[in-house]
Amino acid sequence: MTQSSNQPKVQSPVLIYTEQTPNPESLKFVTNRMLYQGTADFKTKENRKPVITIGTVANNSSDRIDTETFTKDFERELLNNGSVRFVASRNQRDEIREEREDQIEFASDETAKQMGREVGADVILLGDVKSIVDQEGGQKVKFYQTDLELIDLESNEILWIETKKI
Repeated sequence: MTQSSNQPKVQSPVLIYTEQTPNPESLKFVTNRMLYQGTADFKTKENRKPVITIGTVANNSSDRIDTETFTKDFERELLNNGSVRFVASRNQRDEIREEREDQIEFASDETAKQMGREVGADVILLGDVKSIVDQEGGQKVKFYQTDLELIDLESNEILWIETKKI
């Protein structure tokens, strides 16, 4: 039996679950799960707390995700549990260096902060967030995958890697 061209074509319904962006509680869950699976369980060669800088955590998803919110949660949790130290990110360091240059030129000698006294990071946190659409039968489900890595800045050795999906 063929369908006449005058009759409407019957389509099966498709259920689509999406989030505009992952909600803050989902990101906090990912942060906590990643944190407590070994991130802070290492020390430097000198047996001291590692110094971390936050590098790029790219949004490679199809949605607008503020990855800085996610990385700030990560940084806050690690810093507050006392297992690591952090130094400013690249963008922050650029702004801070400009401020020091201004101080050297315009502030008194007693209060101006000097160049060349920064603490160097031992490791950098890099990663990305991806959105993935999975389809089974007539249902589409979107989920997010977060991949993070800690990389030794001297040797380029990957010290820790974690993936979480929400």
